[in-house]
Amino acid sequence: MQTDLATAHLVGRDYEHAAALGRDAVRTAAQVSSTRTLDRLRTLQRQVRPLRASSRHLGELDERITDLLTRNRARRDEDSTT
Repeated sequence: MQTDLATAHLVGRDYEHAAALGRDAVRTAAQVSSTRTLDRLRTLQRQVRPLRASSRHLGELDERITDLLTRNRARRDEDSTT
């Protein structure tokens, strides 16, 4: 739900609030192992990326999502080799 709310705030150009909700979604996703959650974060990131220059908050959110997805990919790759 947090990603959906963040998207709604992006549409309304409330970038600071969108970023706050996005950060909450990243924190939640870091605590669970859900492919669906990661997919939703990827979707949010695709919407944030074109706007990241408009707001430092969105730039930071984009970086957090990238970090989480990178860590998750590395963990998944490590699990598949062991």
